[in-house]
Amino acid sequence: MAFYGMQSLYPQTWGDTRDLPASGGVGSTPMPKSPTSDSIVSTDSAPNQAVSGAGEAPLDTSDPLGIKESILGRAARRRRSGVAGYMAEMDQLSSLLISSRTFDAKTFLRQVHKATSYRDFEAGADRLQTAIDHKEDVIKNLVKTHFSKFVNAKTTIDSFYDQMRNRNLISSDGYGIAPFDNSIDAVHADASVLYKPLLDRRVQAEKIRATLAVLGQWKFFFNLPSVLSTCARKHKYDALVRDYQKGAYLMQSSFGDPGRRMGASNAKDKDALLPQHHQVVFEKVWGEVSDIVAEARKALFQNLADPWTPLDVQERYMSYLIDLNAEPDPVQMYLERQYAWIQQRLSSAYEIHAKVLRDLATDPNPRRPASVFGLTDLRRALNIVRSQDFEVAFVDDPHVQQFKATQLLVRQLCDILMDTLPEFWRLCRIYCGGRLQKQKGSDGGDGSSRKRRLDSKKLEMCQSRIGDIVSLFCGLLARIFFADTPIHALRVLARTTLAPQSPPPASEELSVEVSSPNWVDSPIPPPPPPKEPPDAASTSPVQEEPVSPVASTPPVVVSPAPPSRTLPPASPTQLPLTYGVFLTAHPLTACFFFIKIMAELTRCQDHVRAVRIVGDENILTAMAGAVTMIRQRAVDVVCSAVLHESRNFYKYEDWTFEQDTTTTAKAAATNSGPVPGIATSQPLSQTLALAADSTTLLKLFYRLHTYVVRCLHRIAGSSPAALVSVAEAVRSAMNASMFAALDGLLWAAICGTSQVADENAGPETRAVMGNTPIWKRRVKALDISQPEVRILVAICNLQFLRKSALPKLTTLYIDRFGDAAGSAEPYELYDAMSQLDSLLFRNYITRTAGGVSSVVRSGILFEGLDWAGLTRPQEVRPYVFRLLLHLVTTHATVSAVSRGLVRRVLQELFTVLAADLLGAVRSVDAFSWGGMLQATLETQFIHQTLTAYETESCTQFLTLVYDSIERSAEQGEDGAGVASGQPMSQPQRDELLARVKLLLADAKRATDVQFSCFREMVVGPP
Repeated sequence: MAFYGMQSLYPQTWGDTRDLPASGGVGSTPMPKSPTSDSIVSTDSAPNQAVSGAGEAPLDTSDPLGIKESILGRAARRRRSGVAGYMAEMDQLSSLLISSRTFDAKTFLRQVHKATSYRDFEAGADRLQTAIDHKEDVIKNLVKTHFSKFVNAKTTIDSFYDQMRNRNLISSDGYGIAPFDNSIDAVHADASVLYKPLLDRRVQAEKIRATLAVLGQWKFFFNLPSVLSTCARKHKYDALVRDYQKGAYLMQSSFGDPGRRMGASNAKDKDALLPQHHQVVFEKVWGEVSDIVAEARKALFQNLADPWTPLDVQERYMSYLIDLNAEPDPVQMYLERQYAWIQQRLSSAYEIHAKVLRDLATDPNPRRPASVFGLTDLRRALNIVRSQDFEVAFVDDPHVQQFKATQLLVRQLCDILMDTLPEFWRLCRIYCGGRLQKQKGSDGGDGSSRKRRLDSKKLEMCQSRIGDIVSLFCGLLARIFFADTPIHALRVLARTTLAPQSPPPASEELSVEVSSPNWVDSPIPPPPPPKEPPDAASTSPVQEEPVSPVASTPPVVVSPAPPSRTLPPASPTQLPLTYGVFLTAHPLTACFFFIKIMAELTRCQDHVRAVRIVGDENILTAMAGAVTMIRQRAVDVVCSAVLHESRNFYKYEDWTFEQDTTTTAKAAATNSGPVPGIATSQPLSQTLALAADSTTLLKLFYRLHTYVVRCLHRIAGSSPAALVSVAEAVRSAMNASMFAALDGLLWAAICGTSQVADENAGPETRAVMGNTPIWKRRVKALDISQPEVRILVAICNLQFLRKSALPKLTTLYIDRFGDAAGSAEPYELYDAMSQLDSLLFRNYITRTAGGVSSVVRSGILFEGLDWAGLTRPQEVRPYVFRLLLHLVTTHATVSAVSRGLVRRVLQELFTVLAADLLGAVRSVDAFSWGGMLQATLETQFIHQTLTAYETESCTQFLTLVYDSIERSAEQGEDGAGVASGQPMSQPQRDELLARVKLLLADAKRATDVQFSCFREMVVGPP
């Protein structure tokens, strides 16, 4: 059995023993050593020879590469005992011996040289090549040496075979072996019957084993449908993409290009790794994979349809679709969807706003009229307009509601643009840069780290999409604020939809002409309503001329509204003009909301600029144009509202003064110089006193305009260009507002009556200033039924405007608008105020001086006193007391209005009185000595009583009065002496003169209290 290489008498497998050495057992001879078994490398060393037992031929176990001494390890070189050990050793050596037919190079390298370095392999390969070349030379020499023997042997064998055939030693081809053939055939037939089923089952088992081997090798591919289905169900798209790409690679590498598999099924593809009969099974599995991947693509496309998903998540979805070879391009499809979605969001916000405005406009029962403010409302609004309480307090006002809805829409549009535009630009960069396509075609490397260039055509398309979005945003802003409709057209529409407020009826008891330079004794017409615009659709500059008593009042040029921007074809519809009447709201309402609106737009503009869109010059220009358009619209709305409010501001006049004697006293002590020789105990006129003496109307007017100027500065922003663009409009509006306020003051003074509820009748205590009382002030009531009182109030208000309000407003304007203000000094306005003040003051003096003149002329000329025949002077006659009492009444009336006007009024009246005295004295033909003393007594009494109000012109008039009396007395004395022949002696004259002084002192002492309002404290010599 050792000779045949058998381990038992009943072997189960056939072993190949051709390469085994002959056994040295009984009946055996040593197997001759084959030339192929000679070691290529020298085998002289004893350690390289291995024997299995006694009598066995040695085996060459030397390393053919010459790296190691032996291919066996130390443990393997030990001799094994027994047949089993010998057979195991031979099986192991058969794959390691280079001379064996079952030599396996991979097993040899893995078991013998698993720790050998690459450099040793190179040296061993050189030694092996040298040995092979040497062996070839040895074989060639062997053939050359024994060639003749080979030829002789072949000749001998051929000759012996011919002799056997010639001598009939071989009768047939089967001679001598026929019985063996028959036996073999019988054995073959029996073996076929006995072993064929076993062999068939063995063949089937081999096929199954081969199939299992293929399945084991391609286990990943055949499990791919279930793996992909699980990944798709659990939304693990990264694993799905990875496994799909691996399966596609295996399919392509196994059967070649997918495009050629269908047409070359009979021909073997050069790229295929598997036989073609396996393709059917693989194609069926791959069909299931394709169906699962198609469903995954559909799910991913559905995820891309959700516009609210963050771009980072959608970017992963798009990369999955690109890796799954999805069509159409997912990046472009998602870009177009986002573009349509952003436009739809902007349009939807606009449509919702239109519904809100429609609901507000169709409210049948509004809680309060739109922008109709009473005096209490105005005070409250001015106190809380800088806080959110303003919106809460006037929440029932329709204009406040519409402005609030508009502000919310602007905020919503800005939020939409700020939320979507950065992400949209990121998406555009992904699309233009081909980042996802690069990932699809690359296997890693540094392709993603290199800077990608943007595709110019794709970039142009993306810029066009962004430009459309910004254009829609700007167009919606233009439509929200009706930028293509002038403000005056909206005001006309508002007057037609709302009940117009008729002006107060004209009073027929007064008349003053305002259009003529000579304003005295001319009628004053009531202020006419605003003029109708010539064409509501006209976009040319509109000149709104305020009704002013000054003929040279400059008109206000309102800048035309910019034309409406061109909107995309699918833009929302235009709002009806009736929805735009909220732009005619009260200036406080407009300022309150436009400040918030401009803050939102400025924030949005800065955010868009920070996105840094490539080639964004046109986009930023369009955005800046929209902000400028809304800024100009806001300035026009506020300026128009201020002008309209100023024209009707007289309706807030409640004819109440705030008593402020402290300010008056301080003003007089600081700025007024005392009359020479007289110490002023109570100041009567100075600039600050006049500034303090004004009704609440002017102070509310000043507070309103102060707030409006500050708000317009905030609306214009800090940009010099923006300030320059609105400075002129603001200046013109403020000047026109002042002229309109002057019209209102004149109308209220001459023809007006109080339209404010009689809430301030009588003295009261009112706390105003913020939400909590700061100080308390006394409010004095006036009898406004007297036109003289209203004129005095108007004069005080004019003084307040000229001395306090207008300078402060001018300073504020210059401080806010700086160099952009240009020439901000309103010289024409100052001239108009001076002329109007002169108009009203002369009108008042004319009204008051009429009674003075009648008393003077009646007392001197028509009371029956014979001035030429009077011999002795009498007491001061009653007409003098009536005259001074009339002035006392005037003093009381003026003091009740403003102590600052007392001196001015009484000085003018004293001058008029002196002129009347002069005229009356000159009308007397002659005075006797007694008549002269009587006239001098009365004139001196009036003079000394009113000496605190004497002016230069008054002194001249009084001097002329004394001279006229003296000349008339001399003429009368000459005529009387000639007639009677008894002229008055000097002692008599001295006696009469002393009597006059006594009567003058008695009269002054008797009227000390009665005329104390005219008398000042004398500090110097009398």
